[in-house]
Amino acid sequence: MPGITGIASKNMVDKQKLNKMIDSMKYEDFYHVDQYNNAHWGIARIHTGIFNPEVQPIFNEDKSLCIFFYGKIYDYYEEMENLELKGFNFKFKNDAQFCLYSYMEYGSDFVKRLNGSFVFAIYDFKNKKIIIANDRYGLRPLYYTEDDDILLFSSEIKSILNTGFIKELNYEAVANWFAFEKF
Repeated sequence: MPGITGIASKNMVDKQKLNKMIDSMKYEDFYHVDQYNNAHWGIARIHTGIFNPEVQPIFNEDKSLCIFFYGKIYDYYEEMENLELKGFNFKFKNDAQFCLYSYMEYGSDFVKRLNGSFVFAIYDFKNKKIIIANDRYGLRPLYYTEDDDILLFSSEIKSILNTGFIKELNYEAVANWFAFEKF
């Protein structure tokens, strides 16, 4: 299934590990891959090119923020017009740019206002912070784990598991699930 996958680290990002993650999600030759790497962050979007076909990441004007987005936001055009009235200049007028500018205007709480089927990652270069979210119903899944100061995230669990991640069963979580249906 297409989606996003990436690595965030305090140390140098292992580009081979990211490429393994990408390869595990690229089932068809016609899938497009948009990729971005810097010293501490590497991410890719694997997609069919139908929704939001523009190459990602999409940056804000001063290139202090960027977004990788996969999915669809519903009924956001009125809100996009409000953002334009506040001075935001939409080059693409797409879901990704709408989310990026909404984050700039409302902060991370903007996610609560979204209606759709999506997964995205916003990277803040100034604050060295990453915001990763998916829709509230999990129609576009998001898996993540921390392993030795490395954050791995992906729309598919197998792209994380293919990196050499050590799989261990958390017996307390299993017991809690069966006892309370919670983690």
